[in-house]
Amino acid sequence: LVDKLRSRCDMVKVVSPSAQYGTRTAPAAALIAKAAYTGHYSNPNPDPNHKARTSSCPREPPRSFSCASHLNTKPSSSLLRAGQFFKAVVVTNVKSTTGAALVNWLDYYLLLGAEHLLVIDNNCDERAIEVTAAALQPYRKLGLVTIAEYHCLRFNDSFGAPDLRYLALKRSWSITQRLHHNTLIFEADDDEYIVLALPNLTLKDVFHSFLTNNICSTQLAWRVFGDGGHTCQPPSLVTYFTQRAPMLHEVSKLSIIKEACSAATANHLSSPFGKGKVLMQWRQYRHCRQQHTSDMAHLCMSTCLAGKRSCSGFQPWNNVDANGPERTWSRLQHQNTGEPRNNCERLNGMLGQYGGRAPGLIEGGIWINHYAFQSKEQWKAKKERGQTNLNHKREG
Repeated sequence: LVDKLRSRCDMVKVVSPSAQYGTRTAPAAALIAKAAYTGHYSNPNPDPNHKARTSSCPREPPRSFSCASHLNTKPSSSLLRAGQFFKAVVVTNVKSTTGAALVNWLDYYLLLGAEHLLVIDNNCDERAIEVTAAALQPYRKLGLVTIAEYHCLRFNDSFGAPDLRYLALKRSWSITQRLHHNTLIFEADDDEYIVLALPNLTLKDVFHSFLTNNICSTQLAWRVFGDGGHTCQPPSLVTYFTQRAPMLHEVSKLSIIKEACSAATANHLSSPFGKGKVLMQWRQYRHCRQQHTSDMAHLCMSTCLAGKRSCSGFQPWNNVDANGPERTWSRLQHQNTGEPRNNCERLNGMLGQYGGRAPGLIEGGIWINHYAFQSKEQWKAKKERGQTNLNHKREG
């Protein structure tokens, strides 16, 4: 599929350069950057070190380039008759997401091995609704994407984005009829990209790893990226944003942890350390969402069903233990992890054990690149939009 897209979809291969905290080779999907992008950024060989030098940023291009037409799929009915079920499904809700950003995100996860995506349209502006529908149309025609419309829905402390995602997925019969109790479900925001360190692996390999390790759920650690010095929003997140904050085990001084946590608290931002998202099997996903209603996107405290192990109960420190990151950092400084042990520390990468890579779950490791800020232009737009989970205004 990757070769087909490279040859038929006017794309270029871009290897991510060394990031601030270590060199990494991006997965197959992350090695592909769109070149057929009209507007200000039209260079067919994008420079990852490019910085926008003007205060006047280009407008959203009139056409969002999609590679959906080059994907070969079988009709849903034939797959059902053959008894085939989805191995990996990704769910997201969007609000004021540009068409270009949305198709980039969709193409990435399809290349990574997601077999279906549920996009929940939470837009309220008519123009944003039209943009989302136009971007999704090629994928919907191929049966790759289902759209659930919940326009202008406002969240509160008792009903947030995780509740909506579960409700929308449960009501999407075209998807649920093709879910096996072992199907992987991942709730992602449009700025979160799962990364597999080895380019030959996909989410289907992660699906089989769940079965091999007899686990029902696990957390994947965040690697949080900054603005990369960009004023205007470039066409590709994975190509242009290459500098990230350190993981907890990479911090050299305790004072850095205190300063970062204080800044995050003051500006109503997520904890910069020890947080991520849960990847779950469908049966556990239903069980967890029915049992718990708080912070459900980031952890699942429910016991696994069918005698499996849960590796997704690591509580983030926000409003729980202000000194948690500091104590964990001190322990990591004196901890020799050695060879991965047969426990959850090697299966989720949370808190910094084993380099935050979850080497026990998949060869080379797996994590989430969280492009939380992006350019100054995009961060301003995100603050004006408000968060997609509780409609709180961002600061900072």
